[in-house]
Amino acid sequence: MNDKDQYVEIRFESGTALRLHYWRFKKVVDILSEANGKYVMVGSRINPDDETTIEGLLVKEALMRGYRYAKLRTAAFVCDLIVLCGYAQYGYTQNPETSRRVQGIKWTKRPQ
Repeated sequence: MNDKDQYVEIRFESGTALRLHYWRFKKVVDILSEANGKYVMVGSRINPDDETTIEGLLVKEALMRGYRYAKLRTAAFVCDLIVLCGYAQYGYTQNPETSRRVQGIKWTKRPQ
């Protein structure tokens, strides 16, 4: 964690580092809270500009903030950490545009 620059760094076995800024977690928390216990599409495999998914909303926010790597797909990593902390769970929901069953995430309990 780097509180000064407001990010969590995940270092993979390959040595690759992924920085997840705190605002990404806040954004996902807000999205899930507003969903009122319903599953929200993660969207990691969907067009990253699709604003009906967590991925799309993170990309939109990153573009507004002027990040160089705005389209870096981070939703799955952020969601995984929230699930591992016990605040949410994965499941499935239906994509309203395609009627396909897709991965979703929802709150299991509210953070304090």
